[in-house]
Amino acid sequence: MTAPAFRDVPMIATKSRLTNATPWRFAPAAILLIAAILRWFRIESQSLWYDEGYSLFFSGGRTISETVARTIGANASERFQPAYFVLLHLWRAAFGSSEVSLRSFSVVVGLAAVGMVYVAASQLLNRTTALLAGVGMSISAFAVIYSQEVRPYSLIMVVAAVQLCAATAIVVKSPETRRWTVVL
Repeated sequence: MTAPAFRDVPMIATKSRLTNATPWRFAPAAILLIAAILRWFRIESQSLWYDEGYSLFFSGGRTISETVARTIGANASERFQPAYFVLLHLWRAAFGSSEVSLRSFSVVVGLAAVGMVYVAASQLLNRTTALLAGVGMSISAFAVIYSQEVRPYSLIMVVAAVQLCAATAIVVKSPETRRWTVVL
């Protein structure tokens, strides 16, 4: 028996190896790198402003329970955001209370939001759309500016992205709920 001609050999295995070898597999990491550079660029250029002082006060309890008590006892909108102030309290305990350290918490949370938007878009649509969504989130002026402030805005973005991922997982995994894709 003779060997099959080259043109008769299926190319599926070769195609998948070539697809995995493309530089696009590093695109999500590149998007996160760009997002990190934009968020950490000149992070120390401005001093803390008035609202960021509130974040310092509400996260400045000696213990977590004191931080929660300060937050819940507030007469402002901060009483509805105790999770942010508890996380900031823990961040301050680990990394200090310098302006760069405080803002770095929001940067890290903002980077998580970029990653979660990419994951949600890849679950719901496809990788190309996920890359575009990740690029959009990484260079969005809104997302960059709010990822440099000692306020809960970046945490709100990541919570919304996690909720989108959860909703997307429900829609993709359950055939009966695929009609909800239009709503999402």
